[in-house]
Amino acid sequence: MTGYIPALVVNILDLVMLVVLPVIVVAMASKLGAKSTSFAENRGLFFLGFAESLRYTEYVFGEDGLILSYRRPMKVRLSLLALASVAALGVANAQVIDGTAEALYGPALFTQSNPTQFGNSTVGLLHESQGGSEIDAVYGRLFGGGLNLAVAGNLENSFNKLVLFFDTGVGGFNTIGATQGSTDDSNFVSSLAGYTFDAGFNASHVLWYRQGGAGGSGFVTLSSLGASGSDLITANTSITAGVVPTITSGTFQFAYNHSNTGGVDSSGGSGAGVTTGAEMFISFATLGLSSSSSIRVAGLIVGGGAPPFASNQVIGGLPAGTNNLGGSVINFANIDGNQYVEVVPEPMTMSVLALGALAALRRRKSKKS
Repeated sequence: MTGYIPALVVNILDLVMLVVLPVIVVAMASKLGAKSTSFAENRGLFFLGFAESLRYTEYVFGEDGLILSYRRPMKVRLSLLALASVAALGVANAQVIDGTAEALYGPALFTQSNPTQFGNSTVGLLHESQGGSEIDAVYGRLFGGGLNLAVAGNLENSFNKLVLFFDTGVGGFNTIGATQGSTDDSNFVSSLAGYTFDAGFNASHVLWYRQGGAGGSGFVTLSSLGASGSDLITANTSITAGVVPTITSGTFQFAYNHSNTGGVDSSGGSGAGVTTGAEMFISFATLGLSSSSSIRVAGLIVGGGAPPFASNQVIGGLPAGTNNLGGSVINFANIDGNQYVEVVPEPMTMSVLALGALAALRRRKSKKS
């Protein structure tokens, strides 16, 4: 048997690659704050890759039945690498929604520089913000079949609202109409009638969160906009002292860590470095999408009234020195700058998708030849 190379050994090496690569990626990601999931969730990819290697390896047998040689087409090697990479990413990048933007989010998409005129929280409690509301920074990533978004800052325990608008690229409205299908929270969406966004921003969905103090409740609503829109998520949680409020409804997840005491205050400061606040996962399916190349997010903090009394804490920022926007209908198109951020797939995700597409293309060409 000297000189003969059993192809089974090569197949075993392929299987090792499918396991070892995710381990390496997980180890590296853990240093960045990744929350890993079980390898069992990705075992389908491992075995699929192994089956691919067995199926497409071409063998040459000698008269004695031993394997003289084998050939592994490049398309299979690419498929194996793509499968291993996707599995590794799925394990290493699983996001835990806990109200903290881990390093996996990457740099902030927006950092606040406008002093808050909605008070400043200096207490540092996990479950509630006493004394103020602010938006310090925004982080986002499209991964895991949906939008992972963190809006760092505080939300006072007075039922002020963090309001977020999503432009998914499908439908949407540049100006919110008076007739809305959403009825939750005393027809809150209808109180926003006339709100106009920057040119090119067409809001298809809106989310808002509000809460009281310990012993009370926190409420989140996600609705599609328009007369034919509806309340997609209406959920709540009890506020317990010392515990981050969290809400789960199907695949939807939301948490608000109120412990921030940094960021902007009533006289100045910067939101740079603030990572605690609202964090959420919204699946593409919930937003009526199968996938997405980008999602734009606008938002602000408001109080009561119709229209609600709007703060100067706005995603994308306002010109320096801008005061609270007040209780009037807002037209962001008349304010300098873009009052929104854009969340796109992270480069590593795009690389893996491209690799998978290349492998599929090579296989298709091979079948035609």
